[in-house]
Amino acid sequence: MQNFMTMSVKEVIEMHPRIGELLEEYEIGCAPCTVATCLVNDVVTIHNLPKKDEAMLMFEIEKVLYPDRDVVLKEVAEEEEIKAEITYSPPMQMLVDEHVYIKQVIAYISDVLALVAQDEKVDRQLLLNVIRFIREYADKYHHAKEEDILFDYTDSSLEVIKVILEDHVTGRGHVKAVVDAIETENKEEIINHLTAYQTLLTEHIKKEDEILFPWIDRTLTTSQVGELFQKFAQANTELGEELPERNLDFLESLNQKFK
Repeated sequence: MQNFMTMSVKEVIEMHPRIGELLEEYEIGCAPCTVATCLVNDVVTIHNLPKKDEAMLMFEIEKVLYPDRDVVLKEVAEEEEIKAEITYSPPMQMLVDEHVYIKQVIAYISDVLALVAQDEKVDRQLLLNVIRFIREYADKYHHAKEEDILFDYTDSSLEVIKVILEDHVTGRGHVKAVVDAIETENKEEIINHLTAYQTLLTEHIKKEDEILFPWIDRTLTTSQVGELFQKFAQANTELGEELPERNLDFLESLNQKFK
């Protein structure tokens, strides 16, 4: 069993597709993940399932891997069963709060693309404002704190960090493709890449809010939490108030336009 726990989850799912189905049943979306290179052991640890669910999942996985073995379900004490509601340290809460605004703009992409599809002429300024928000607020203001500060407090070789960084790279690729398509007014490319970005970021934020951030919080010392908060605040100060204000004003304009 230990040999399988140190393999990538993608390899194990390819060998035993039923394991991908089991993970989906526990809302662990490894099967459809575009990277899925996390180790099986990391997947179980990072998702922080209630102890009873974790024991049952491992029991089901072991039965798939060893169908002829007499597998025993691990007993879990009653007090271990309760899974606390997710709470975040102050620096992690800062990132989660920024996600709220990013998710709102991402949700409006559907409305923006509906206009692109129905209007004869592409509204270049509206699209460029969406791109500006993504590049300035989502990327420069938010993702930079993750890449340049937060991930220094983790092991960068961990597959879960590689997955998150790969999402960032993929997202930037979609944004660049949209900018190119705006120049040529290629509606099909605009719609395809902005839709792909919307899907990617929606799942990306869910992974961070529900899995990555709580996991990192569990590894941080009190001193490190304080350091992170100070570094995040300093990063925001260095960028200035105008950047977030400008982009949140744009969000408000979307609220007014599509409410």
